[in-house]
Amino acid sequence: MKRVALTAALVAAVAVWGLSLPPRRTVLPADWQDGSVRGLLHVHSRASDGRGSLDQIAAAAAAAGLTFLVVTDHGDGTRRPEPPSYRSGVLLLDAVEISTRG
Repeated sequence: MKRVALTAALVAAVAVWGLSLPPRRTVLPADWQDGSVRGLLHVHSRASDGRGSLDQIAAAAAAAGLTFLVVTDHGDGTRRPEPPSYRSGVLLLDAVEISTRG
């Protein structure tokens, strides 16, 4: 009985560890010929609950082959948006994810 419990605990630990691994890195091909524009529509910076600065996020996006980002930090929608800008060759568009208390 002890061996079964120990085996079950080991299998559970391995499963939890496996599920906690980050996803495999994806790099988009740089030579798309179908007219697509590669970008991301929902990104948070450290201005709300993200981890990176806008410069860090733009650099990572450029390295992944993206050409635009819509930065959607949390807010109430009353802040005037920043004008579009390019960082590391990536177009950053300022937006907001509306956060409420109720």
